[in-house]
Amino acid sequence: MMRKVGLVLVAGVVALVSGDISHHVKSSLHHPLGHHAAPLHHVAPVHHATPVHHAAPVHHAAPVHHGKGYAPVYPDTPPHYAFEHAVHDDYAGTHFGHSEARDGYKTEGKYFVHLPDGRVQTVTYYADETGYHPTVSYEGTAHYDAHAVAPVKAYHAPEPTYHAPEPVYHAPEPAYHAPVVPTYHA
Repeated sequence: MMRKVGLVLVAGVVALVSGDISHHVKSSLHHPLGHHAAPLHHVAPVHHATPVHHAAPVHHAAPVHHGKGYAPVYPDTPPHYAFEHAVHDDYAGTHFGHSEARDGYKTEGKYFVHLPDGRVQTVTYYADETGYHPTVSYEGTAHYDAHAVAPVKAYHAPEPTYHAPEPVYHAPEPAYHAPVVPTYHA
């Protein structure tokens, strides 16, 4: 008999380890009979937000500084330049221009414009370490054309064009009907 109990115990342990025993049998092996565990309540699954992926940081090359300090280095030579431009537009009636030349710290130039009164205004100038020195001159004789004065028309208010619509009204039909009197038969 002892041998049968030993086999049953070994068979039970093997079944327990392999998972072949039902839940009720397992609970009775671990707990005294008559005791049941409280029912299991599973928690709702947790859904996490999708992860946010940020772009990799941008790394710029270190700034390159030439010479002393942070300002760009320019050659230490006196400036030399010359330019000239003019506009002559017969359709719009404009005619003007400008020319300038610089050699070191001495600048010379001239600009002109044709004025509406028929004259040409010319400014000849030079600039140096003492400042700006213009000379203004005029060529031609100013003339003023007599402008024809357009007759002024008297103001007259426009005629009204709005006409109010005729009112349209339809009297409603009566919706009340005499009640039906029930009749009783004896």
